[in-house]
Amino acid sequence: MAKHSSLVRRLTLWDRVNVYVVDTPRGPVLVDSAWPGMLGWLTRGLRRHGVALTDLAGIVLTHAHLDHARTALALARRGLAIHALAEEVPILTGQAPAPGYSGIAGRCLRGVERIVFPHRTFTEVVPLRADTRLFDSPWRIVASPGHTPGSLALLHEESGDLLSGDTLVSNGGRPRQADRLFSADHARARASARALLELRPTAIHPGHGRPLPAAAYANVLGDG
Repeated sequence: MAKHSSLVRRLTLWDRVNVYVVDTPRGPVLVDSAWPGMLGWLTRGLRRHGVALTDLAGIVLTHAHLDHARTALALARRGLAIHALAEEVPILTGQAPAPGYSGIAGRCLRGVERIVFPHRTFTEVVPLRADTRLFDSPWRIVASPGHTPGSLALLHEESGDLLSGDTLVSNGGRPRQADRLFSADHARARASARALLELRPTAIHPGHGRPLPAAAYANVLGDG
């Protein structure tokens, strides 16, 4: 398991869905927002870390999938600014179609998802640019396309902590690359995973699963 970092505060549901809080000169920033209907869970989790919704300087979405972005709709209605990589903004605002999943199984799953969780879009999303610092902090915005067209990661340039979204994840303590089924472009997601590891992070804080030392991912791209 990765050594605890005071720079990254994690809220997790069964180690399967992660939301993070990072500090910036403008105030704490929420990274991702979990499944639909989880505002209460999110609020309680933030409170355990000494953060109120009103303290937040904004929300950064690593990508548009509903298990990362949907509760952000409720936060936007409370006046909090939503941020995402510029390439993901049209998806979140409904100006571009949501990225699909892979294969027949993926298409079937996407169909079920649309029935259970009807599509919702944001009125406004603030675009972020890759290779810039988040709110003048040491957190650098890194483009990691493939899982979705505008997936992003955040790298703390001093500590080496990497918030990888779904480009690198873990399952039961086992490091993994982005899941083929849920990725719009698996080959591109693999390339992004490799690029993230080439940044030489010290610890990976994934969108799913427990944080791990970056060294644990050394052989994760060996399989397709």
